[in-house]
Amino acid sequence: MYLYAVSGLLSGATSILYDGSPSVPSLGGFLEILSALKITHFGTSAHYLALLQQSDVSKENLPDLSELEVITSTGSVLTESQYHWVYETFGPVQLSSIAGGTDIAGACKSEMYEGCLEHYLTTT
Repeated sequence: MYLYAVSGLLSGATSILYDGSPSVPSLGGFLEILSALKITHFGTSAHYLALLQQSDVSKENLPDLSELEVITSTGSVLTESQYHWVYETFGPVQLSSIAGGTDIAGACKSEMYEGCLEHYLTTT
């Protein structure tokens, strides 16, 4: 994820880093920060997304995240249910699961399938 943050700086973007637990003081509090700062690219962990899913976070009870374009997750592969939940909850975002040291590859737009990392089709 750090390569993604640094490459953003090289392109003129501002990186906002959060040090601490995203569930303190509450799971929703972290989403409020994303809304207040009008975050467009959100890098997080599959575990945090699982916690949100387990606490019944849905598009109906999200703060305004209309600026959000990309969600990248790392730490582990998203489960099939998480994959579908992200799109149902956050809408039409680019979802990149960049677990396993694929930071640079995950920063590129590519196809993604539930339960998998980035998928690249090649032809010969």
